[in-house]
Amino acid sequence: MKYVMLNGGAILDRATLYSALEKHLGTPEYFGRNLDALNDVLRGEILPAGALTMEILRVDLLRENLGGYADAFLRLLGDIEREDERFRVILS
Repeated sequence: MKYVMLNGGAILDRATLYSALEKHLGTPEYFGRNLDALNDVLRGEILPAGALTMEILRVDLLRENLGGYADAFLRLLGDIEREDERFRVILS
């Protein structure tokens, strides 16, 4: 099982969010840096390779920095978690 921890306080905008995801998830070069691409890569490549737990620290700062985009990001992760037992999200 793979474990990834993201610090919401260090994610200042969409660019730093996707840079962190690329670094920690090992996304392919063609990763599109948007929520649709994240959904496709998680469901199509990362989870089929093995279970993943993603912990996001300082969700309050993530929301402060990204606004509504943070909510859309967290909704996507929640949807995947509900639909795939190999994925777990921890928010703190």
